Amino acid sequence: MQEMTNCFGIVLWIFLMILFMYLSISFILAYVFGALGAYRIMEKRNIPNAFLAWIPVTNMWALGSIYDDIKKKEDNGKDPKFRIIMLVVNLVPVLFSNSLNSNPFYQFQGSIHFSFNIGYGVTSAALIAQIVLYLICLKTIFEKHAPNKSSYFTLSVLFSTVFVLVAPFIPGLLLYKASKNDPENEKKFQHNM
Repeated sequence: MQEMTNCFGIVLWIFLMILFMYLSISFILAYVFGALGAYRIMEKRNIPNAFLAWIPVTNMWALGSIYDDIKKKEDNGKDPKFRIIMLVVNLVPVLFSNSLNSNPFYQFQGSIHFSFNIGYGVTSAALIAQIVLYLICLKTIFEKHAPNKSSYFTLSVLFSTVFVLVAPFIPGLLLYKASKNDPENEKKFQHNM
């Protein structure tokens, strides 16, 4: 019986290591494909500071800048400033992850075993908002850079939410594939961001 338990433990450990390696590689691919796709689209659209697509947290600013550029051209020059919303929502989990744990209110909560932690609530809401805003950006980008590929957005929704642990690199890969196309039916505007 002891040998069977040890064998099961070893098999479980090997499985978890393989799963960890697969997810690590998948998330690295997701980041690289997403950053490369956003970078290439920013370059094609002549949006300044395209390098921000490669930097964590500011990569959402980059996607928001692409969204703003598309909407600006559709609305005759009106800048929606979606990039600022994207950056703020992306910064919230970073700011709340450590700052509230040293808060006296948090320590008071721990002493009375109060189960609600405002930091977790705010962080969770921000993470959900990140996914929603990310998908809004992808939808707009795919409409301009991959208009004949209606499945791109559907696949991005599925692999950003439901199947995120199966193949998280799919939305980034689709963004990269869309970056190979020029935007369709757009007027040219000067960028002053």
